[in-house]
Amino acid sequence: MFNVNDIVVCGNNGICRIETIEKKSIMNQAKQFYVMVPIITHDTTMKTKIMLATDTLKPMRYLKTKEEVNAGLSALSRSGYYDEKDYKKREKHYKEIINSIDVFSYPDVLKTIYSDNVFSSSTDRLYIEVIKRICNEEISYVLSIEDDEVEGYISRYIN
Repeated sequence: MFNVNDIVVCGNNGICRIETIEKKSIMNQAKQFYVMVPIITHDTTMKTKIMLATDTLKPMRYLKTKEEVNAGLSALSRSGYYDEKDYKKREKHYKEIINSIDVFSYPDVLKTIYSDNVFSSSTDRLYIEVIKRICNEEISYVLSIEDDEVEGYISRYIN
């Protein structure tokens, strides 16, 4: 259970702050909702996210600690590259990564993405953009570094 003002990673919405927790009746059943505000926005409008507290389609987790982020990045140097040739298998794998909301659990994919060793189909680019955004946001926020410094920071772990 999360609390008001908790900072969480929420699905592919990225890092959000829980603004309120509301109870509403839906079809005569009391349901709990988190009203969330994205911490990092990539456009000029701020959108409020509302989701069911028990919604398994949009998983949530607390942010990793500095130690966990650095351990996840350290795994990149020990990891190989992701080289799946079948585009349908790659797409399935990308979806799995995004739905897991823990991109650090896939060091081979992260290493491939951040070393520009990636496949270049439009589908690959779409998923890679989402994975990078999720990863960059968390690293930037947790380590208190600027967005434009994240890729350089990650590259030190790859080389």
